[in-house]
Amino acid sequence: PVNSVLLWCLWWVFLGILSSVGLGTGLHTFLLYLGPHIATVTLAAWECGTVDFPEPPYPDSVICPGDEGPRDDEITMWTIINKVKLEAFMWGAGTAIGELPPYFMARTARLTGSDIDDDEFNELQNLTDKSGLPWTMRFKLWMQRVDSSAGRIRTF
Repeated sequence: PVNSVLLWCLWWVFLGILSSVGLGTGLHTFLLYLGPHIATVTLAAWECGTVDFPEPPYPDSVICPGDEGPRDDEITMWTIINKVKLEAFMWGAGTAIGELPPYFMARTARLTGSDIDDDEFNELQNLTDKSGLPWTMRFKLWMQRVDSSAGRIRTF
């Protein structure tokens, strides 16, 4: 049982990492895996009248416990959250882990003084009259100013 729970947790961490890294595919595993999983657990809880079905890893289909049919336990949002908290937490931890490589790459580039080869950014920086710019460009400039002046504070 411990091995199956560990593999279950690693699966959700892996999906979280895929969600944040994306590998250029736009893969968002919440929509593909975690959301449908939560919906399945929610529907099963309403159908069974309880959340006493097996703990993770779940079988392919959720089977209501006992032969007495649906029960009348109170099913609330908190009951559902409590049932899927392990999967959601592991997925969230995976998304946080997946954000680390881009962060460290950008940090290393900044600390080594690498020259940013972004023509659009350099063009915006060199503009003297910014009043005629579209709002999207003005927003980019504003975000760059905020990031350079309060980046650490904004991050936390």
